[in-house]
Amino acid sequence: MNEFNEYVRETFSAVGDVVIRAMMGGYFVYFSSYIVASICLKLSKSIKSTCFL
Repeated sequence: MNEFNEYVRETFSAVGDVVIRAMMGGYFVYFSSYIVASICLKLSKSIKSTCFL
């Protein structure tokens, strides 16, 4: 896990338990078993998706 992920975990922890899991070349942020954010490290030119926090 990198420094940015730790920052996200600390920020979201104010509302409760947050889990960050590696998935598909990035990370998903889960809160109460729901995906609430996606942290993208790198996007391929062939992937047409939006990564947000």
